[in-house]
Amino acid sequence: MCNDDDIEAPHVDARVPRPSSEPAQSLVWLRVVAIVYWILLFVATHWPRLEVLVPLDSRNIWQLDKAAHVLGFGLLMALIAWARPLGRRVPWRVTVLAAVVLAGGYALFDEWSQQYAQRDVSISDLLASLIGVGAAAVLLLQPRRGPDRAGWTTICVRVFILLFLPTAAVIAVLPSGSRMFVGTMRDIFGTYARGTDKQGHLFLGIVATWLLAAAALGGVRRPRLGAAIVLAVMGLGGPVLETIQSRTGRSVELADMYMHNVGVAWALAGWVLWLLVKPMVSKPFESRAIESEPTATGPAGHFVGHAVVVGVLTFVSRITGLLRDAVLAAVFGRGATVDAFLMGFLVPNLFRRLFGEGALSAAFIPHYTRLLERDPAIAKRFAGVCVAGLVTVLAAITLVGELILAGMLWSGDWTTESSLVIRLTMIMLPYMPMICLVALIGGILQVHHKFGAPAAVPVLLNLAMIAFTLAGAGYFVGPDELRLPRIAHTVAIGVLVAGVLQLIWQVVALLRTTSIRVALADTGPEVRSMLRVMGPMVIGLAVFQINAFLDSLIAFGLSPDEGSQTIDLFGKTVALPIEMGGVGALQWAQRLYQFPLGVFGIAIATAIFPALSRMATDDEPTGFRRILRHGLRLTMFIGLPASVGLILVREPLTAVVYQRGRFNAEDTVLVASILMGYAASVWAYSMTHVLTRAFYAKHDAKTPLKISMVMVAFNFALNLTLIWPLGVAGLAWSSAISAVGQVIFLLIFIRRHVDRPVDGSVLAGWARTAVLTIVMGGAVWFYLGLTDEWAYNFWRQAAVLGGAVVLGGVIVLGGAWLTRAEELKWLKRNR
Repeated sequence: MCNDDDIEAPHVDARVPRPSSEPAQSLVWLRVVAIVYWILLFVATHWPRLEVLVPLDSRNIWQLDKAAHVLGFGLLMALIAWARPLGRRVPWRVTVLAAVVLAGGYALFDEWSQQYAQRDVSISDLLASLIGVGAAAVLLLQPRRGPDRAGWTTICVRVFILLFLPTAAVIAVLPSGSRMFVGTMRDIFGTYARGTDKQGHLFLGIVATWLLAAAALGGVRRPRLGAAIVLAVMGLGGPVLETIQSRTGRSVELADMYMHNVGVAWALAGWVLWLLVKPMVSKPFESRAIESEPTATGPAGHFVGHAVVVGVLTFVSRITGLLRDAVLAAVFGRGATVDAFLMGFLVPNLFRRLFGEGALSAAFIPHYTRLLERDPAIAKRFAGVCVAGLVTVLAAITLVGELILAGMLWSGDWTTESSLVIRLTMIMLPYMPMICLVALIGGILQVHHKFGAPAAVPVLLNLAMIAFTLAGAGYFVGPDELRLPRIAHTVAIGVLVAGVLQLIWQVVALLRTTSIRVALADTGPEVRSMLRVMGPMVIGLAVFQINAFLDSLIAFGLSPDEGSQTIDLFGKTVALPIEMGGVGALQWAQRLYQFPLGVFGIAIATAIFPALSRMATDDEPTGFRRILRHGLRLTMFIGLPASVGLILVREPLTAVVYQRGRFNAEDTVLVASILMGYAASVWAYSMTHVLTRAFYAKHDAKTPLKISMVMVAFNFALNLTLIWPLGVAGLAWSSAISAVGQVIFLLIFIRRHVDRPVDGSVLAGWARTAVLTIVMGGAVWFYLGLTDEWAYNFWRQAAVLGGAVVLGGVIVLGGAWLTRAEELKWLKRNR
């Protein structure tokens, strides 16, 4: 019942003072109510042998205890959101997302801990609790008022429902309906597996929820009412349908209703995700700090507000990225095919990470910012020339690359795996120019304070790859040596489709923000200046991506290929240090450590760069130094606990994300060992991005370039040294050690531009963070020791993981609040 518009107070004339005590008092009472309710809910769910309203019966369709879970945890989530745990200044969508994480994490912990109170651990109860959390999030994120008339999408969905509903009712109710559905599945897929009707319930639960939501059942003007109707219909739909079927001679199966509820839960997750990113379709998602800025560039000092926006959307993209890699791991497992696909994706993915995380924008943004402040007309022409030049150059590079790869494929005598790598690279290489153009448009949007659309771009890639992977896995049949390569080709095509969607997304956002012109007048000096610094910037900022590239090449080159297990080294035959599937294991470990890095570290660096560029342009050394110090403290405040936390939860995290399908427990141990190496320096990776952008804001691209090249060589030497005793995990430890060394050198040489970048306040902030991290690490280590023997399946591992995350977060944030850490205040104040 609250949204952005509800929380934001309307403009009040300065001559009429607004009392501030009433909102503060109401917030205090809301927090008290939330705490009391949370305690009562814990007591109710842990009361020994408590039966809800009626004795439970495994054959009872109307299971009222599940309804109690939905309502109880839905109310908990709403109370947490209304209590504003992050403060009033944090955007409402961020608050709701935080409430979802807290309530969902507690639901996992609550169900797990019931075993110690003589209660049974029930996955269906947990599912009901999560549905309640998702339903509350949907209602809280819905605006009070929608458009005045229905759009064409809503009308089309309504017509489709009217046409589809009679057929669905017949299949659901008639005694022969189940046989009709099974026959349809056999006609579509050519085969039928036992349990397909259960998958049908899952699929229909997802699709029906989304269709009804798009149909605006409460009217387009009342979206909140429509959402409530959809939730009621889908919540009652399962038991009502089973009740009707029991009267028409069909069997009653609680498993059908369970799969229906699983589908509803997945649909709610997608619905919440859409409500979080929806504002970017009609209006770029901006923080309140940005909305108050009077000019295109605005005052500096609001970079933390931008970082919150980038962080939230990057969080969504990283979640979908984890889901993407989990699907790939489940379908392919750790083996030759997934290694071939990842190697084929290596070149376009390198450009995606490199430019998507700011190298191209780092060269473009300072010039565009300066021109926009001086002469907007020239700035538009400069942007247009850069776009046209980039398209021309990269299209030519792509064409040459395709010709070279084709020649290699046709003229060389390649192994099966190497041949597959070349073919997949040829398919995905055109993604490179598309993603680079997307990154350049993202730089234009960032200068105009539109951080939402660029940050959401990776979501499209992740969703496309998930969809094409599942489609390929469902369509292709046969032995794995034939089936898996076909699926890999399908996913490669999905990458190209994603590139087109990402480009359309960015172009639409650009047209809603500003315009560009392709004209050379008065743009030559700026273009030449940008080109002079772009090369060093790309290499300097991309050191970790280059290291990751080298890691993958070494893992692929020194792993078995078609039975070969040894290599001749200096006249001696030695065993290969990397086992089969090393590239996949490396990729999946990188995804896990890049989650906090992307959500927090790169988000801060991305948001801080325009502010640093503006201060450098305005020749304000005090402001530049202040912003840099804030960035250093924030990266350590978030990065150091993330490093320690990832090391502690590496195995349950890997198991929860990946361990299913072809990905087994042995693979979990290997990926977790690699993750440990990468996780040790999450704080260093984050700080490197901030420091490198500080150099670029001062138009010094050579210094970070020289440091980067030295560290790349150092990392390569460490790789070749550590892989022999540590295997593929040695590649991760090499990257971590190199990251720490690079931070040290960058801090030393940044003093050329900034007087005392690390002063007493920075050291004090780092020391406080270190103490809080030590306390957190000890508590989480003790907690994991108590639950180690218990976590032997997915749901229990998820509960242990959720409990560890909540425990660690409470200790760090609570300790920061008790010690009045300025970093926490900066994040809460969104400035």
